[in-house]
Amino acid sequence: MRLEEEFNKRMEKKDLFNDVIGAEIKRQRIKLAKTQSSIADDICSLSYLCKIEKNTIIPNKQYLGEICERVNISKKDMNNLLNLKDIMLLATKAFYEKDNNKLNLIEIDMRDFTNYRAKIVKFIVMIYQKKYLEANELYEELFKIVSTMADNDLLIFTCFAGIFQADVGKYEAAVNAMKLVDKYNHNFEYLTLIILENKFNIYSHLNSPKVLLLYKELQSLFSSNGQIIKLNDLNYKYNIYLIKNYFFDEVKINSIIDVKKAENLKFLIALYSKKKMSNIDFNLLDDAYKVIYCYLYDNKSFKTALFEYETNVIYPQDEYIFIKYLDAKLNDDNIEDYLIDIAYSYSIANLNVIFARFYLNEIRILLKKQAKYKRFFEISLKYDEMKEIVDKI
Repeated sequence: MRLEEEFNKRMEKKDLFNDVIGAEIKRQRIKLAKTQSSIADDICSLSYLCKIEKNTIIPNKQYLGEICERVNISKKDMNNLLNLKDIMLLATKAFYEKDNNKLNLIEIDMRDFTNYRAKIVKFIVMIYQKKYLEANELYEELFKIVSTMADNDLLIFTCFAGIFQADVGKYEAAVNAMKLVDKYNHNFEYLTLIILENKFNIYSHLNSPKVLLLYKELQSLFSSNGQIIKLNDLNYKYNIYLIKNYFFDEVKINSIIDVKKAENLKFLIALYSKKKMSNIDFNLLDDAYKVIYCYLYDNKSFKTALFEYETNVIYPQDEYIFIKYLDAKLNDDNIEDYLIDIAYSYSIANLNVIFARFYLNEIRILLKKQAKYKRFFEISLKYDEMKEIVDKI
């Protein structure tokens, strides 16, 4: 909500090119326990240095170079500070192009800086590398100071805040952030492309029909630009959407270049169509699908597959919760309480409709089997409440 309020109340915040370097000079001076007088001596007047640190003037480049040298800011770091806006755009482009090497180099250059632009760049890199704990710390810090950000910086931060929120399962907040960037972004091509791609990912997860329109737009874009890897990934996610909605005849496994992804699609078709999983190469499946396969056909290997899957989980989401539910179901660990807690959180939070309905159906089955169960009435009331909410989604 705060981001939306910030966008609505302004989009003309003054953007001084030196606002970051002035703060860095002051930070370094204090770190070195130096007075303003000692830094300004023989370079410029004390009042001139004060104005630089307060970002009220555009400093003379020669004076700036000498001041930076005196507070141990190298020429390279000075140039990076002066060009941080461009570096943010480079990080945005590298994120879209999945250029990990470029992002690593940019992150190394930003390590010693504490200003908000450098933090936005680090935030972008942490999201790309799926270091969500570090990303969350940066998000919390940056969110507190959105009112101090220049317009373009706020746009970039909001874009990646939306991606981060989607990655950690906060889809409503993510969609709202994407809409804000869509509304106010008129200058940055790569932000537009990133938003388009991530809206597709979010709506795929939410199983929204908006996927159909976004797919056509992205397919045309990737095809015309010769982006084969992105096109293959797009087709894979679109085919998963088709399978989850039982459009099996429209699934085109032959359009998938990646052998593992093609095998995953074959597995999902068999799973959703409730057909026997013949000719499925277990070793080519994703870790999550291996767990489900073992649950269905090889209970003895379930724990091993679960351990391998959990070892690689970066941030628990729908898939993880589902697999933990299967584990609880096999072990019969207070399954009714576990199931109700999951279903309640899904229905109230309006997250993934498919999963919400799945868990509700599991409760329905539980109620049918245990009509004389002592908590039948309590569970039945909760079921009716949750079903009413999910049916409105």
